[in-house]
Amino acid sequence: MFTVLRKQSPLQPSTDPEKDVRIRDVSCYGLMRSNMARGLSLMRSNMARGLSLMLLIILLGTQGSSCLKLMDLKLMGAQVYQQQTVTQGAFHVSVSASGWLRSAVYNLSLPNVTANIQEIYVRLGQKVTKGQILAQLDPLTLQQAYYTAQASVNSAKKNLSGALLFERDAITSTNIRIAQAQNLVQAARAFVFAAFKSSDANLVAAQVIVESDQLILDAVRQHFDATLRRAQAQLRDNLNVCNSTFTSLPDSSSGSATDSNAPGLGIPGNPSQESQPQDDQSPREGAQTVADCIRLAHATFKQMVTEANVALTTAEQQVVKDQQLINIARANGGENNTGALLTYEYALDLLVIEKHNYVVTSAIATVETAQGLLEVALAQLEVARQNMGNATLRAPHDGVVTAINGTVGGLPGYVVNPAVGSSAPEGIFIQLVDLSSVRQLLTKVKDADTPTIRVGQPVQFTPKPYPHRQFSGTVSAISPNGLTGKAGDIEYPVIVDFDPKNIVGAVLLPNTTANATITVLDKPNAIRVPVSAIDNNFTQQHDGDPPLISQRQANDALSQAQNMFTRLVKQDPKLISQKPFPSFVVEPTGSGNTYIVKPVVLGLSDGTYYEVLQGLSVGEPVMVVKAKKK
Repeated sequence: MFTVLRKQSPLQPSTDPEKDVRIRDVSCYGLMRSNMARGLSLMRSNMARGLSLMLLIILLGTQGSSCLKLMDLKLMGAQVYQQQTVTQGAFHVSVSASGWLRSAVYNLSLPNVTANIQEIYVRLGQKVTKGQILAQLDPLTLQQAYYTAQASVNSAKKNLSGALLFERDAITSTNIRIAQAQNLVQAARAFVFAAFKSSDANLVAAQVIVESDQLILDAVRQHFDATLRRAQAQLRDNLNVCNSTFTSLPDSSSGSATDSNAPGLGIPGNPSQESQPQDDQSPREGAQTVADCIRLAHATFKQMVTEANVALTTAEQQVVKDQQLINIARANGGENNTGALLTYEYALDLLVIEKHNYVVTSAIATVETAQGLLEVALAQLEVARQNMGNATLRAPHDGVVTAINGTVGGLPGYVVNPAVGSSAPEGIFIQLVDLSSVRQLLTKVKDADTPTIRVGQPVQFTPKPYPHRQFSGTVSAISPNGLTGKAGDIEYPVIVDFDPKNIVGAVLLPNTTANATITVLDKPNAIRVPVSAIDNNFTQQHDGDPPLISQRQANDALSQAQNMFTRLVKQDPKLISQKPFPSFVVEPTGSGNTYIVKPVVLGLSDGTYYEVLQGLSVGEPVMVVKAKKK
């Protein structure tokens, strides 16, 4: 039960869309009929000039365009809005698939067997039981292959033992050299510490000597300054004595010669024999004249200054010498330290080399290679043992012989005559199919349907030999490896298990084709909304009428629906199997031609309804779009 709602245009007061179309059809028909009559009349009168066709087109184009448009609208189907309600009821969604029945297949192959077939005891289509002899191979060839494989194993074991011995010796020798290198590293480290300690001690001692001699130098400088002052004072005193003494004496009448270099003062005739005054001797005591007295005073001053200079120079030279000793000690210490460090680095490099000894690495690689060869030899021995045990080939299970690849005198698994053989590939000697184990259906579903498929879902299938009978089963596995179908689409294998009791009275053979229906959702009381209420261009004009809602309203609703979708999936991750998606519906407000947009989260669809996961309640009105019948 629904009510038809249509926005009315001021030019179209009718409330019946079909009646509107009907009325306009009649008027257009009359107009076009009148124009056709006028065109025919013009055609008769203007046939010679060929203008009738042009006039007819003009008339139809100018006066009948609206009618043609209306007729097109009628042919296409006019779109009308209707109001329906959200309901609750049974909701069933299924996925269709096709496939074929499967059973246990036993491919008896003897890889790497060089023994010829002596006898084949079965034939194609023969039923065999578990343990029944199927064929006999040449036992002598198989035994010889086993003995050869055993010899290869023995040789591989011997090689492995030699490799292990070599590895042990290499590791032992390397460990000794590593220990020696470690001892060298420790000795070099101690040498470095001793060298640095000795250098520091020598440098400290030299610095102590320099500081001591520097103190002596300072004292000598002070003594020099004091001596210089005393000598200067004594010189002044002596000169005063000379002046006072020789000035008060009368002139000598001895007629002594005078020194032309010292006018007014008498100088001895032989200056070389002039006596040198002592520190405690007054110059006048050894002087005969003023000149002698002055000369003796200056000599006394010079002697005192010279002695003080000698002491000062000696002290300064000692300090310079001590500073040189410091530089020598620093240079010697640096050289010794550098040598100690180089020795330590050499010891470390030697230790690294010994730890990464290529001999050990080579020995380990040799052992690994020998172990790999032994494993291969053991595997080949096991194959030879199994082949020798299969000299008399027996059936591992009840079944039907569906392939025999080989003939007496030939090798097993070799297809001699493909024209009369079976579909079993080359390499398989005898193939058995267990007809009692037809308990699976292998189907393929499209990749778009895989999110809805889950293990345990019920399946109904109809084998081709029984088109009017349905069998039931459940999904047991879904292959994650997609396959390319005939049309290029990707399909995923789905395995369905079924109980043999379901096929009582039916003869089902392997590879029988069947059509299946997988029930992905079955709810008795699901909330449903019509498919035509979702995403039907409510934001666009139809037949000249304005849209029900604006694009902004739709965008806002979709944004809210996206938030609802995110929260819902986070709360219940299992909903992913129902392929939920955000959307919106348009609801009438009940007051005039105004509508609201409501966000919703929807699930699967059965073609008529969507399941409502969130956003709507039973009984809510929603707008739907229904196309007018053609």
